[in-house]
Amino acid sequence: MYDNAFTSFFGRINDNLFKLAKIHFDRQLDSENIKFSQISTIQNEYAFKSKEYVDTNELMILRTKNINDNHLFSKNDVVYISKELFDEYKKFSFSAFDTVLVMVGASIGKTGFVTSNMTPSLQNQNMWRFRPKMSNIPGLLIFQYVNYINKHIIGSATGSARSFYRKNCLVNLKFHV
Repeated sequence: MYDNAFTSFFGRINDNLFKLAKIHFDRQLDSENIKFSQISTIQNEYAFKSKEYVDTNELMILRTKNINDNHLFSKNDVVYISKELFDEYKKFSFSAFDTVLVMVGASIGKTGFVTSNMTPSLQNQNMWRFRPKMSNIPGLLIFQYVNYINKHIIGSATGSARSFYRKNCLVNLKFHV
């Protein structure tokens, strides 16, 4: 009983935060033009090797299949590597309020938002990670920008066997900030 009430309560909080970020994003559209790469990092992914996976719940690797329809990550089917490997892969670590965009394959264009219950974790292949470059830009605003960009570039995906985004579609896109 308490689990459902708890989940429902925090689900409503998340919904409200996403709505507030959307309102803030919409208000920004009347401001100065800058390139998206000036306000957000864009981190490439890493293809972890299955031989590195461990059976114990140590350091999570978040994959595209862990992104739910509500854009939040789930721990269902998460794989793990040893915490001892963190220093080797810290470049691919997630922080709370990071945004991801699936940039290749069947789920191209799917976006995700990392919450604190999904850290510490690492970024797997087929997704880019976005993080604000300035402390005064909230992560939810970057999430809104990525969704806005995604909506406008989805038709520009290329590739014959598998569709994929080119990074320069994001880097050079100008925004009102």
